[in-house]
Amino acid sequence: MNVLERFFSELSAKKKCLFLLDYDGTLAPLLADRSQAFPYEGVKERLQDLSDYKNYRMVIISGRSLEDLERFLKSIDPRLELWGSHGLEHLNQSGQRKCEPIDPSIQEGLQKALEACLLYCPSQRCEIKPFGIAFHWRGIDEKAREKIKQVILPDWEKITQAYPLHIYQFDGGLELKPRDRNKGDVVKELLQNTPSDVPVVYMGDDQTDEDAFKVLGERGLKVLVRKEFRPTLADVHLVPPEELLTFFDRCKSMA
Repeated sequence: MNVLERFFSELSAKKKCLFLLDYDGTLAPLLADRSQAFPYEGVKERLQDLSDYKNYRMVIISGRSLEDLERFLKSIDPRLELWGSHGLEHLNQSGQRKCEPIDPSIQEGLQKALEACLLYCPSQRCEIKPFGIAFHWRGIDEKAREKIKQVILPDWEKITQAYPLHIYQFDGGLELKPRDRNKGDVVKELLQNTPSDVPVVYMGDDQTDEDAFKVLGERGLKVLVRKEFRPTLADVHLVPPEELLTFFDRCKSMA
């Protein structure tokens, strides 16, 4: 029995599960216009169906802000548990919000990073996040993208030497954010509060999800969701949206 079938066998027996889901590239397509990255057709309906089962805990873990996630997923009731900004923002199912305090020195470093970014690329390519600055290159031709990277990266690297910030490359850009929080930290926290007999699955697409895969280890199923395979710690590769929808349908049938 392969790892995927073992997961479904356990799910069928236990009738409960902790679902840990990335957003962009996993539940929604990667688009140059990020404001239009709504979930793939059929995904919201599946999330709604799964969240209706009280023994299925649905958690979104994303680099996006809570504000973005709520806009894309607000119609789902009961509300999904949301972790935004790589875990620095949290909205639980009761509607309670928690936002980690940000050190003034981090704000200073991010401001410097934004100024550097705006020197070399259009403002619409620079995203100001609650806890970070991102440069988006999706839709830019490779030659222009590499030229901009070559001038932004040295400036950002200098900033990381002076401030507690780290550069992450994601599928479509670069992000500068606090180095002491990532998706793996969220997974660790959630696992500590989850009984050991509850099946767990994490689904993600890019390098920021590898932190979560590493922490999850053998405790649960690690699923890479993307059009093309890449080297990963994940156990399984699913191509969205068809294989993703099929996965959710099987989970529903076993609730």
